[in-house]
Amino acid sequence: MEWGYKREEIVFKNNGEKIYGVIYSPKDSKGKVPGIIFSHGFNGNNESGAFYAKTLAEKGYAVCCFDFRGGSCNSKSEGSSLNMSIFTEKSDLKVVIEMLQDFEFIDSNNIFLIGESQGGLVSAIIAAENKEIIRGMILIYPALCIVEDAKKRHENIENVPESEELMGLRIGQEYYKNLFDFNIYENILGYDKEVLIIHGDKDELVNISYSVEAVKKYKKAELSIIKDAGHGFCNGSEKEAVKHMINYMEKHKN
Repeated sequence: MEWGYKREEIVFKNNGEKIYGVIYSPKDSKGKVPGIIFSHGFNGNNESGAFYAKTLAEKGYAVCCFDFRGGSCNSKSEGSSLNMSIFTEKSDLKVVIEMLQDFEFIDSNNIFLIGESQGGLVSAIIAAENKEIIRGMILIYPALCIVEDAKKRHENIENVPESEELMGLRIGQEYYKNLFDFNIYENILGYDKEVLIIHGDKDELVNISYSVEAVKKYKKAELSIIKDAGHGFCNGSEKEAVKHMINYMEKHKN
């Protein structure tokens, strides 16, 4: 069934700083609907998930896209990028989950996560810590390479400058704090429900081999490969990706 969708801007706080978000929901639905939280990647923002959110809302889901604090040059949330890290983003996502559960039209037994790139890693960490709440998860080219990439840039935390530019965003030492010793798989594999990973086979930023490895390690995971797609789906690959998302949601919603 196809619904129209409506768009509502929301503002809430974490550690005294504003988080801006947008909820896309079915236009004329009655009763509660499954809730999905979309987490954007490094230097992305809520608009990164808008196409997926609109499409999913028309299929009967409420999707919250938000800006991580300090997560982007174009963020509508407060916070400095110099203080941003995967750990501050984890804290933000936890607050968004708690907020979404309180909405009257959201079925709190049907909360799903979608995360792309760095937001995919953050979603995977949060899901493992909150598996009783998170019913399912979709990861889009998740940045499971972050620790290795950090070590390629800097030998250790002592070598990290006060600030540096990375992919168009100025970040601080906080980004690297606790990252060098962080074991990604130890912190994500506790999630034992169904995981869908979507990855392009031409991704030069996060090699698809990371997702292949993750699918082997997760208890229940499936990899959907988008042919000829790079990092950041476009030119039709986003339409193919959203079909996989809809199929996954139809299978796993309660």
